[in-house]
Amino acid sequence: GPDGVLLDVVDADPARLDTRREALALCVRVGRYSDAEGHARELLKARPADAEAWRRLGVALAGLNRHDEATAAYEEAVRHAPADPAAYQRLAQHLWKDRKRVADARKVLDRFVAAAPKAAEAYLTRARFELFTAPETDVRPDLRQAVALAPDDADARLLYAERLGAHGDVSAARAELREA
Repeated sequence: GPDGVLLDVVDADPARLDTRREALALCVRVGRYSDAEGHARELLKARPADAEAWRRLGVALAGLNRHDEATAAYEEAVRHAPADPAAYQRLAQHLWKDRKRVADARKVLDRFVAAAPKAAEAYLTRARFELFTAPETDVRPDLRQAVALAPDDADARLLYAERLGAHGDVSAARAELREA
């Protein structure tokens, strides 16, 4: 199939980084983590600051249950792309779900907000994480900031309205729903 053709092209010409990048994405998507690790490491030899390759290497290593190495790879992704939401989200998710380190995941999301204070997604991600891990947490400040930064983001507005209503501010919740 086309998957095999793509991998054959990489085998025939290992210097084709664009094809190797596609092979890496494919291997991660289909769970071929050992192959993904090999492709990621080859890409990183040529481009050591490639945050996407670091992030996908983290996925592969986590899939291989090499969690310390996965954490380090995700940290490298964050280091090389300090404003990339995907790097922080993957690292936080890994720490939370795979490592059961909720406090460390929370610190990663705080770093995300600090690195991207003008990105609504940073605040929205942190709010959603808190709602999953500590539903009693008042996430309205993060949601208020997300809405302020991205007033057209319906998801942020809807979640903010829901949280306003949950805290008894029904008129503000209705106003947010009208805006959404």
